Amino acid sequence: MPNKTTIPTLELHDLEPREVIGRDIIARFEGQFRGASYACLAILEGNGIDRVYCDYHDDFVQRELVGVDKRYHFFQVKTKGKRNHQWGVLDLFGIYKKKPKDKIDQASLIEQSFVGRLLIHAVRFKDSCSRVVFLTNVHVDDDIEEIINAIEAGDFSNKYLKTLVDNFNDALCGSEKFDDSEIKNSIGKLSFQPGEVRLGAEAPEFEALATHYIREFSEIDLDHAEAKGIVESLISLVRSKSFRKILSAVSEKELDEKAGIGIDDLLEILSISKGAYHILRSGGEINAIRSASIIQRKLSSAGFSKESIEYCSRCKIEWDVWWRDKRHFLNEFDLNFLQESLNEILQDLIDNKITLLEIQRRIIEIWQELDTMKLTSTLNRDLLVGGIFSALVRSES
Repeated sequence: MPNKTTIPTLELHDLEPREVIGRDIIARFEGQFRGASYACLAILEGNGIDRVYCDYHDDFVQRELVGVDKRYHFFQVKTKGKRNHQWGVLDLFGIYKKKPKDKIDQASLIEQSFVGRLLIHAVRFKDSCSRVVFLTNVHVDDDIEEIINAIEAGDFSNKYLKTLVDNFNDALCGSEKFDDSEIKNSIGKLSFQPGEVRLGAEAPEFEALATHYIREFSEIDLDHAEAKGIVESLISLVRSKSFRKILSAVSEKELDEKAGIGIDDLLEILSISKGAYHILRSGGEINAIRSASIIQRKLSSAGFSKESIEYCSRCKIEWDVWWRDKRHFLNEFDLNFLQESLNEILQDLIDNKITLLEIQRRIIEIWQELDTMKLTSTLNRDLLVGGIFSALVRSES
C-alpha cells in the first residue's frame, strides 16, 4: 500500500496575513491618544492651558485662557512606522518640487493636504486660533526645514510659501477672501513638531516623559507600577473622550463633558482631592497641585478624611496670609518658639504618630502657652493648624 503524503501542519504565525491595515490604523490612533495625553499634562502647569478636546475639529485641541478670552491650539498627529521616514513638501503642502507635465489644480491639492486641513482652522476661527501644529514621530526633509525657518522669520520669499500665499484664498477661504496681511498672519500660525518619538508605536519614551511630568508637578513618589497605572488611566481617558458621539449642535458644557479634559479629570487620575486643590488655588497658591498632593499624601496615609484634608488646606492658606502680613509684629524669639512648637507636631505627623484629635490637643496647649505670653491677638487655632501644613509643604518642595 503506497505511503500517504504527509501534509505539513501550519500554525498561525507560519504565514503572513493578507493585510495588517487594522493594526496600522490602531497604531496611528494610539499615537494620537499619546499626543493628546501629553498635551493634557500642560494643564498641570497652570499657565493658561486649561482644557484639551479630543478628536473634535482635529486630532486634539488645547484651549488657552488669555485674560477673559479663549484661544485654541489645533494639533494634527501623523505617525510613521519607519523612523527614518522624512515628510516632504508634496506630503504636507500638496506642492510639487518640480512642476508636473500634466495640468494640476494647485488650490485643490493644498486644500486636501495636511497643512491645508490645519490652516482651515486659522481661516474659520480667525483670532481665536493661536496656532496650528503638525505633530509627528518622524522627521522632515530640508525643504520643510527651510519653510519652518522662513515662517519663524516672517519671510515669505520662499518659493513654496509664495505658492501657498498665491493659492490661499482659492484653496481655503471660499467667498470670504483674505487680504495679503491676513493670509500671512494665518500662515504664521503654522508650526511643526517633528521627531516626537513618544508618539510612535511601542513608545516607552511616552511613559518616561509623562511620569517625569507628573512627578514634577505633583510631587508624587511613584514606583514603576503606580506610574504606569496613572499613564494608562490618562490614555484610557483620552481614548474614551475621543470615541464619544457628539451631535452637530452642542453646548460648551456638553462639549466639555463629552470631549474635553480639564484639571478635575487629572486630579481624579492623580488621586488628589479636588476640594483641597481648588481651595489652595483660589487662595493664590502658585503650586496648588504640588501643595495639594503633599497634604493629600501625608494625611491620607494617616487616615484623615476628605473633609479634614480640605480643612487643613484651608488653614494652610490662612496661615500663609497671616505669615506675610503679621509676622513682622512678633519678635524673633517669639517666632522661633512658635515655629519650633509647630515643627514638633509636624515631625510626629511625618512619622505617622499622630491623629487629628491629637493635633487638636497639641494646638490647644500651644495656644494656651501663647496666650500667657500675650501673643494671641492676631492668631487663632485654625492658623496654628495651617502653620503645620505650610511647614509640611515647604519641607517637601
